[in-house]
Amino acid sequence: MTNGNPEEEYKDVSDNIRYYGSMRFVLLTLFATLSATIMAALFLSSTPPPPPTKAVLKILGLVVALAFGFMDQRTSEYWSTFWIRATELETKLNYSQYKARPHRRIMSITNATRLLYFTMLVFWIIALAKPNWI
Repeated sequence: MTNGNPEEEYKDVSDNIRYYGSMRFVLLTLFATLSATIMAALFLSSTPPPPPTKAVLKILGLVVALAFGFMDQRTSEYWSTFWIRATELETKLNYSQYKARPHRRIMSITNATRLLYFTMLVFWIIALAKPNWI
């Protein structure tokens, strides 16, 4: 940004970082709620659902895991992009809020979330492949 105000951009970037961080939490909460609802329909009903309904619920679980996994990945990419921009602006402004962040480790929050979505995806694939398992 050549003619812009770095401080104003920094504020906007910080707002975006907070927004996308919150969005990831919202996505995870919705995913857990939908997944729990699908599992409750499969496991907790007094009479088991008929096989076609079971298949539809399992496919729905698979679709939910894929969709939310992709949405989380995209949200994470936006978050990372704004974080990088924030550190660039901090160099210009002599700030260090974002630059001082601990470096990512193998089991970062992003990787832990990816593992959760992947595990649920595998669960639903196995559930579809073995109809009598659930």
